[in-house]
Amino acid sequence: MNAKRVLVVDDDENILELMKEYLGMLEIEALTANNGKDGLEKAKTEKPDAVLLDVMMPDMSGSDVAEALKQDPETAGIPVIFLTGLAAREDTEMSPRGGYNFLSKALAGEEFMAKLVKFLP
Repeated sequence: MNAKRVLVVDDDENILELMKEYLGMLEIEALTANNGKDGLEKAKTEKPDAVLLDVMMPDMSGSDVAEALKQDPETAGIPVIFLTGLAAREDTEMSPRGGYNFLSKALAGEEFMAKLVKFLP
């Protein structure tokens, strides 16, 4: 695992804090944004090694943010991993759609981090 900085984009402050804690345990710096627009700006300016992206947000959907990242030559190479509360706990590795991986927010800490490590560059 070479990721040193990961941008977490989620409208839930509790999820942002939890992801910062998990990434810290993996010795990865967590950058955060609480909406899609801010996430796009941070991705462009900070150039993280990966983006953890909430599927459902009020201003822009995760799909819209991911599409905008892929369309911009400055951010097109940044891997995106979707975070979703919609997946059942048992469905921890949803089928990649459009080349994206999905992680369930329902996973317990160690299990979540083990899955996350598999997806990080």
